[in-house]
Amino acid sequence: MDPEPVKHPIRIAVIGLGPRAINNVIRAVTTYREYRLVAVCDILPAIVKQVTADLNKKQVRVAVHGLAKDAGSEDLDAVAVQVDPDKQVAICCGRWRRACT
Repeated sequence: MDPEPVKHPIRIAVIGLGPRAINNVIRAVTTYREYRLVAVCDILPAIVKQVTADLNKKQVRVAVHGLAKDAGSEDLDAVAVQVDPDKQVAICCGRWRRACT
């Protein structure tokens, strides 16, 4: 039995735009119609610019955030944190702190 299709796409932001995010997370999110990439961010503006240019070529429009603390101002269902493990806790805790206030 196949699962029922989602009623609304799952809205996802990606924090950290390294190879793991680009080659795995973003590729998957932009491949399946059940997902919608709504925001990306990275600490390096040049990487954000390149990734959003590549996404625009594929007709994928996203909000752009340069810093992780700003990501999540969109309506989101999930955030894929693709940064070094030593930075993940601070990013996630800050995001949840803002969401809970």
